[in-house]
Amino acid sequence: MPTEWVSEFQPADLIWVCLNIVVISALYVPGMLAASTADPPGRNFVFRTALAVGVLCVGWCLFGYTLAFSPSAGTVPNTSTTSESAMKDMQAMMEFEHARPDLTRDMGKGGLIGNGDAVGMLGTGPSGDNEVVNYPVRLPYPHLPQSSVAICHMSIMIAFASLWLSNAASRFGTSHLVICSLLWQLIVYCPVAHWIWGNGWFSHSGGWDGGGALILLGASLSCVAACSLTGRRFDAEESFGCTRRIVGMTCCVLGALFVNAAYSLSISPLITIIWMNTLVSVASGALVSVFMKQRLTGTSDLESMILGMVSGMAAIASGAGVLSVQAAFIVGGVAGGLVPLTSILLHRNASQMVVLFGVAAAVGMLLTGVFASSINGPVQPGGRLVTGWIESGNFELLLMQAKGIGATVLLSLVAAFLISGLVLLTGGMKAVPECQPE
Repeated sequence: MPTEWVSEFQPADLIWVCLNIVVISALYVPGMLAASTADPPGRNFVFRTALAVGVLCVGWCLFGYTLAFSPSAGTVPNTSTTSESAMKDMQAMMEFEHARPDLTRDMGKGGLIGNGDAVGMLGTGPSGDNEVVNYPVRLPYPHLPQSSVAICHMSIMIAFASLWLSNAASRFGTSHLVICSLLWQLIVYCPVAHWIWGNGWFSHSGGWDGGGALILLGASLSCVAACSLTGRRFDAEESFGCTRRIVGMTCCVLGALFVNAAYSLSISPLITIIWMNTLVSVASGALVSVFMKQRLTGTSDLESMILGMVSGMAAIASGAGVLSVQAAFIVGGVAGGLVPLTSILLHRNASQMVVLFGVAAAVGMLLTGVFASSINGPVQPGGRLVTGWIESGNFELLLMQAKGIGATVLLSLVAAFLISGLVLLTGGMKAVPECQPE
């Protein structure tokens, strides 16, 4: 490796990014699949899922990364250089010292999707120009190669895609699953990722979603809507293995710690705050879910605890880095209260877990608009603090969170109609049991 590369990179931050990639890929993805899927017997579920994940990785390298993280289409980002002293001040801001408003760095007006400058991962090698990455909470990152940013977000993309695949892989034919997964990546994931992480219209207008709650909402809604429009599988057999789900959910929570903290892309005290808030919300959601189950039915079971963990994990995704511990407890508790409602509407239905992910993520987005606080320090460029209704006294953040939810719902429904139409018109529904090879 050339010496000029080594001098620019911070080994600790690079190791942190690589650790995120390994943990998210090894824990979050299989955990999400194990917890969310109904595990249909007699189907080569692992093969279908692995094939779809491989195709999604290729799609990310070809067009996904540039659509999500290139500057917004139709805008010209500011490419002016930043002085060395300003760079040091920005790094100090990341360590929670006093912000400097005069260091605001214009990264281009937010749009709907990236302009495609980095198609095929163009310019994202170890010596690539870091200015190509239009990352809202990144600030200038001379200490990370662009390739590490790209691969880290590819692992996050796979993690969120696993929620979509949990039901689709057992319902669609192999070829249709691959095509529909690419459509989902193109129509849902890439635009929404650009909105929240690529300085798109949502983050540029003041919205905040650190852990990808809008993507959870989009994956959940598009999956449930597409599967509902295509109809119930004739050979559907729902299996609810609590042992499998609790193991999967444990892996998923451990992976969520890294997904929620990945947006910082650097070692900082904010990581411990994000982890604490995530665990508090998960525990709060599980406790409230079990308590309400006990009060309503007189009994409590492991399934209600698992669903409570799901709701708490999804709800804290957006605001893990901008909430106090007390607010995280409230967010998890409110999300845990959603479990009885979904249990009544979708009792022992394979899609209950997937629906709960989306509903809890949307509720968490709104609660972030209420409880977001500057207690954890600035987390956005230019020193702008993320403050909610209680601290700021205005509804600006709450309204932006609601707009983001509305836009994601609309986009997800469009994707669901396109995907279900493709499956129905081409006969891609798997209705005949398939034998596993010996």
